Amino acid sequence: MVRTAWLYSPWGKNFVKTLLKFALEGSGNIEVVLDQVGQPTSAVDLAKHIQRMIVQSVSPGIYHGTNGGETSWYELAKRIFKLAGENPERVIAVDSTQFLRPAKRPAYSVLGKSRWENEGLKAMQSWEMALDDAFPSIIQAIKRGE
Repeated sequence: MVRTAWLYSPWGKNFVKTLLKFALEGSGNIEVVLDQVGQPTSAVDLAKHIQRMIVQSVSPGIYHGTNGGETSWYELAKRIFKLAGENPERVIAVDSTQFLRPAKRPAYSVLGKSRWENEGLKAMQSWEMALDDAFPSIIQAIKRGE
């Protein structure tokens, strides 16, 4: 089994696409939480790693499939704006008490990768590199109205 977090792709609804649409469509500011830290994860990268798991016939168990490093939602949003050529100062940091959510969100949701390493699998690339790689296809999806 593979657990993941903060998943994004050119398909479906996700934070990266939502923020990119906002960045490209408007000139206003957006508030994003600074006090929640995790690992943005490219669905494409995750799929490649799952394929490696299958090819290598890894031992059964729970694997954490996330891109490397960690960041806050706020820092992720600023990077999205920057990659889009928009002003990252439009992203305003707030704490999570500003948003009422049906489910409580953890302040720190970074997942360990020791299981992958124990199986001799190469770690997934950093979240920054993965976002850079995925960005053109996400922009294209938005332009297609997806």
